[in-house]
Amino acid sequence: MLRRLGLWLVLAGVLGGCAARPPAGDDWHAVIVGAASAVVTLTGAAGTLGSGFFVDGSGLVVTNAHLAAVPELRVLDRAGVQHRPELVFSDPDLDLAVLRIAATAPAVLTLREAPARIGEPVLALGNPLGLGLAASRGIVSAEPAATGYLQRLQTDAAINAGNSGGPLLDAEGRVIGVVNARTAVGQGVGFAVPADALRRVLAGLTR
Repeated sequence: MLRRLGLWLVLAGVLGGCAARPPAGDDWHAVIVGAASAVVTLTGAAGTLGSGFFVDGSGLVVTNAHLAAVPELRVLDRAGVQHRPELVFSDPDLDLAVLRIAATAPAVLTLREAPARIGEPVLALGNPLGLGLAASRGIVSAEPAATGYLQRLQTDAAINAGNSGGPLLDAEGRVIGVVNARTAVGQGVGFAVPADALRRVLAGLTR
């Protein structure tokens, strides 16, 4: 009986390991291609500022509050069309902002309801260093931790200037966070605003 139980435990461990494996290269390709049209670039008078993404077909764009406050802000979609956005919401403490452009979104990203799990694979999409849309892969590095008095997700996915405001995606292309910071020293320590905080913001806009 004990031997049979041991075999079941081993089998369960193998199956669990299979379920926890990160996507293969082709699967990550599908995630990137599926999300790319929903990601935008934010520019200002000094050039490229960061990133954002559509969450609504009517043209709602999510980004960071520190980007939305820049003068002469413009939203550049994947087709290369530049839009002058309307500021709908901004919370500098939370570092979230919602913009609206006068155009239909070509694609939208959905927010995941389940909280991020430590160790799960993630993908950061954005416009790092103004070089165009790029993806970096990593994991959720730690349980949500307080940076100041706010909770942030931590990831080792490469985060560079220009990634701010872009989505942090799970293996199914759902948003689990909004990239907003990286450490000034060291490597592999980036942060994102959890999707749950963004969900509450968007819910407040519809009331």
